[in-house]
Amino acid sequence: MLNNQLYVGRRAYARQTYRKNPDTGKRHAFLNAEEQQAITVAAPDLRIVSDTLWQSVKDRQQSLRRGPMKARDAVPALPLFAQQRPKYLTSGKMTCGECGSSYAKSGRTRFGCQGASKKGPAFCGNRLTIRQDDLDARILSGLANGMVRDEVLAVFLEEYAKETARLEASATDSQQQRDLELMEIDRQIALAKAAILKGVDASMFTAEMRAWAERRGTLLAEAERAFKLPTSTNLLHADLGNTYRQRFGRLTDAFEDDALRSQAFERIRSLIDRVVLKPENGILAINLRGEFASMLELCVCPETQKASAGVSGEALQIKMVAGTGFEPVTFRL
Repeated sequence: MLNNQLYVGRRAYARQTYRKNPDTGKRHAFLNAEEQQAITVAAPDLRIVSDTLWQSVKDRQQSLRRGPMKARDAVPALPLFAQQRPKYLTSGKMTCGECGSSYAKSGRTRFGCQGASKKGPAFCGNRLTIRQDDLDARILSGLANGMVRDEVLAVFLEEYAKETARLEASATDSQQQRDLELMEIDRQIALAKAAILKGVDASMFTAEMRAWAERRGTLLAEAERAFKLPTSTNLLHADLGNTYRQRFGRLTDAFEDDALRSQAFERIRSLIDRVVLKPENGILAINLRGEFASMLELCVCPETQKASAGVSGEALQIKMVAGTGFEPVTFRL
């Protein structure tokens, strides 16, 4: 169903050949070679899905596709374990604070240290386990209340202001260089035109004119992108903490809704960098590490999955660059 082009108003002909089994009388479909398939015909009256949604689905399918099915020139396939969809909220992100081994299912509803379980007490003495529902509840509570703290935001906003000022200064210098180069290119083009009008053979300037035109187009495109880059005044504000908690609350509500659970599941997982479980005084202490850039991206996303139309990818990239110097935020549960 996800690959039916009729949903976007495209009808493909001769994709398959049908042959009847002489013994059973049943028809069987065989996919034709690409060179034998007819060109897809537009059928706009059949469209029920936008091109944007269709392309999003194709991108998602490509990211989940297993290695052998990918094209030869595609990105090398991930290991098999990395291609599996995680079953639990913290799958693959939990480690033991004693030995560094992974925490994984140990029984029906509990997680335990795999080093202690498989290599024995000589390797790791951490025999404590934790229930899955208890761990999820503590993780969600920590993400909601402990990660985007006021003191962390204050430091980030200060660094963000410095980085934004540096980028704006760099953009100004780049604009001056572009303007000078454009003036020089226009001068060269004008001289070449004047020479041609005086009778010089135009073929002598063919390669140069082509190179000047291409470079001029590149410089104008760079100037247009720089002009459209939003300013920093409306991207970050002092109330980011409350905004984050409100939107994470909506994520948590979606996590409890069966229809939205898979989307919220992936968005919440993207906020978690690592979960370290370490025994202290007979109980498991949890250290949660979260990616601060992902949390800030959530603050500017009115939906749970994508940035708003008013905030461009370049704007989000500024925040991530500004936060590059930060270690992931750590919160003790």
